[in-house]
Amino acid sequence: MQKSHSIREVIFEERDTQIFNIPDTKTRLSTLQNYFFPRLETLLRYTLDVVALVYDVNPYERMTFAYSPNHRDKAKENKDYGFVHIGIIAKRGDKPLNILKRNGQPFFHHSTYLTFKVFPSGTIHAELMPFRQGVDDAYVAKISQLVAKYSEVLMPLLSIAHISHTTYNPILRTVFGTILQAYAGQGS
Repeated sequence: MQKSHSIREVIFEERDTQIFNIPDTKTRLSTLQNYFFPRLETLLRYTLDVVALVYDVNPYERMTFAYSPNHRDKAKENKDYGFVHIGIIAKRGDKPLNILKRNGQPFFHHSTYLTFKVFPSGTIHAELMPFRQGVDDAYVAKISQLVAKYSEVLMPLLSIAHISHTTYNPILRTVFGTILQAYAGQGS
């Protein structure tokens, strides 16, 4: 297990959002990486230490880190997605997954992310992204069924931890929305 990580020194200030306003894209992305990644990685490693302690598992064994922006210094074009995130995803394997892209080709890496995301407004979110890229309808249906089946356990956990879900898929967005509305109605 990794050494314990302290989050006491991790501080974000309102002025940090000014980095998102740097006019040159390459300079902005490099500055975002240099400024936010060390803090977010400390936060993520601290979180993974808690997971290891609570669940008696080694989350580093089967997971790896995902970073954005993750541009190359010598790239011809640098894409700015308008946020900074660091999170975990399952490690890539040698064999294709049973998860298919919309074009029918298999994924070689998992499409689900759990991240800490910082927006230009200065807000920080813990976010579950069930589908980072376009997956086929069968996978969407399978995940939708699992979310619905385990919603009584899943939704309170996501709510208590303030973890939002993000998906651009209208089917799963509807499933999450319906369940969240039902869960919110139980509290009143």
